[in-house]
Amino acid sequence: MSDKRAKRHIKAKQYDSFQPPSFDNLRDKTNESYKRDLILACNYANYTFDVAFLAKTVREYFKTTHNTKIPASIPDWQYSKHGKVCWLLSNGVDITLETVNEMISAINNIIGTYNSKEKSNDNTVAKKRSIVDIKTDNIISEFEELVDIVMTNQKFTNIKPYDIISKYSGRIDYELINEHFKKQLKQLSNKNYSEFYENYSNDYKKKLKELFKLILNDVEKFKENVKQSKPARNPRKKRKVNPEKIISKLNYLKSFKELSLESIHPSKIVNAKILWTYNTKTKELNQYVSDVGFTVKGSTLCNINIEASCKKRLRKPKEVLKKLMSGGKVVQNNLLKELTTKPLTVNGRINKNTILLKIY
Repeated sequence: MSDKRAKRHIKAKQYDSFQPPSFDNLRDKTNESYKRDLILACNYANYTFDVAFLAKTVREYFKTTHNTKIPASIPDWQYSKHGKVCWLLSNGVDITLETVNEMISAINNIIGTYNSKEKSNDNTVAKKRSIVDIKTDNIISEFEELVDIVMTNQKFTNIKPYDIISKYSGRIDYELINEHFKKQLKQLSNKNYSEFYENYSNDYKKKLKELFKLILNDVEKFKENVKQSKPARNPRKKRKVNPEKIISKLNYLKSFKELSLESIHPSKIVNAKILWTYNTKTKELNQYVSDVGFTVKGSTLCNINIEASCKKRLRKPKEVLKKLMSGGKVVQNNLLKELTTKPLTVNGRINKNTILLKIY
């Protein structure tokens, strides 16, 4: 017997209502004293037995009665809540078949869940339990001790689940904690194990419901506080790409001797806001405008402001291009407006006939 359980056992003897029960009147449900003695037995179990003892009782009962071994990898808190039923059955207490079947089904489901996990890892190296799992198990165990406090009719005002969970830092499996206590709340609300809950006072059941709801609310509150306290992540910086790599597949005309034109280096296109090009085959002069800066994909110019950009066919390309190359920005801005040919929509395509004239 652990020191903690021994102290509780000694303290239990100080209360008349928590004396070790006599099971003589519990062998038959028709006995007049059955209900009273069952309440006394349950009170004794609630106050005296801890999670470890109740889990051990379940393991021994299933091993002896059903020849079933509960894997050691399953945490005690997963099935210790069924220990009281196993303890009563081991002492010959007459319990309804519905309650027994529900308990057996719950234990088999827990074992089945863990067995399926182990089968999925048969061909892999056995992994140690993660820190998250260990922390979550410890939190649930401490919350289960709060349930014991309520069961012993101690003061409810001193119970603060938030203080318990706030002791742990880092990742926690909140879903597992919520699932565990939601099941218990549902059992209590739906009167599962009704044989036991009916024997408790309304005050006791009310306190237990309040505790489960308090645990669930505090877990959710802690989860939200952790989420809000996390510093906002800075936007990821865009990786700088070498302009030479961006324009590596660009197809353009390097020079056009007929008009003495030479293309500027295409790497200057990247992040530029204005680009002038001339198609030697179609005799079209293009002015490309960008609000955020050009980039190139293959042989296509990207990030173009279509409405601000324009192209026109030249009747006298030698005169217009000479004026473009020798003039400043004011001359360039008015150049296309002065041409009487019809304005056309740019398409951003640069090909083997395209001379790159000016960039800024």
